[in-house]
Amino acid sequence: MPPAGADPSYFLIGLPKAGSTLFFGIMETIARQSGATWFSISQEMYQRGVGFNQIEAGVNDVFFETGYAYGGFRGVPKGVELPAFARGRTVGLVRDPRDMLSSLYFSEAVSHRPPGDAVSSDLKSRFEERRQFAQNASIDEFAQNRAKQSAAVYRRALRQMDRVEAHIDRYEDVIFRKEEWIRGTCAYLNLNVDWTEAKSVIDRHDVRIDAETPQNHIRRVAPGDHKEKFTPETIAVLNEQFSDILERFGYETS
Repeated sequence: MPPAGADPSYFLIGLPKAGSTLFFGIMETIARQSGATWFSISQEMYQRGVGFNQIEAGVNDVFFETGYAYGGFRGVPKGVELPAFARGRTVGLVRDPRDMLSSLYFSEAVSHRPPGDAVSSDLKSRFEERRQFAQNASIDEFAQNRAKQSAAVYRRALRQMDRVEAHIDRYEDVIFRKEEWIRGTCAYLNLNVDWTEAKSVIDRHDVRIDAETPQNHIRRVAPGDHKEKFTPETIAVLNEQFSDILERFGYETS
């Protein structure tokens, strides 16, 4: 996969259920409009049946300094190391991890699409096991079961982003200010953007959810969903598990 153009490459990092589908949906189109080739390692591997933590270090060879927008990351797989040239060329999006778990429960139970199996059927089998667990568990049981794993994914992504001094936005601050958010992202990355075209892309992705839709991938937009879904006991467990993350990004625990 040779370099596709002369402009510096950049990285877009999200987390599971942290607005990443919206972020990447907008930025993939903008990247192509501005002359970059979009490439998602995670998506390519998932379609082949390779799991998040099965991605090996050899994938780092696909990172070229020019011509590419590397997106689609929902966390940073253990095999991936952001290269030195990602410094100042990386944008991240985070969300209250308690809301992430609330949303993940419905996605794993209903809306997530199964992976491919071109390489192996193991990932598809694990997918079905997770779906069955989510469908049989209460939302509180699910959250407490998945909290440690979710915290590890979150912290690894932060370590990688901190190492390259990424610009990080909070979902809660930008979800209702999409144009301002994307303009800021493009300015930070110094992208040459036609804003007439870009605004139409943003408008197409400006999803507003008036009523909760558990069967949809985009189920609930407003922050604070965990307060309505989890018991006080579960919230206390999550507050302890994510204490460093909640403190860093100013998420309230009261």
